[in-house]
Amino acid sequence: MFKSKEQKEALKLILQKTSCLTVILATSSGKSFLYLLLTSLSTAETTIIIVPLTALKSDLLRKAKEMKISASIYKEKKSADKPFLVSIETAVSSSFQLFLMFF
Repeated sequence: MFKSKEQKEALKLILQKTSCLTVILATSSGKSFLYLLLTSLSTAETTIIIVPLTALKSDLLRKAKEMKISASIYKEKKSADKPFLVSIETAVSSSFQLFLMFF
């Protein structure tokens, strides 16, 4: 079921509601599963997923849909589902920073 013991341990910490958690896993080791699962918990608040590549945003959106998790890619001046995916370039923009202030 788990791709690694580290993924299993991270999931355990998520379910224990660890407030600050950094998880570093190799490529294709289940990171997406962890944060998409986290966003689907009833106690989840806003989740912003910053993605380094545009292609990854589309791939993560597809994975979320496969898991039946409502997600969206952030587009300026539009509301966003929770979680939403944003590129690094957008995340550092002044318009996105302003959006976060009123979100």
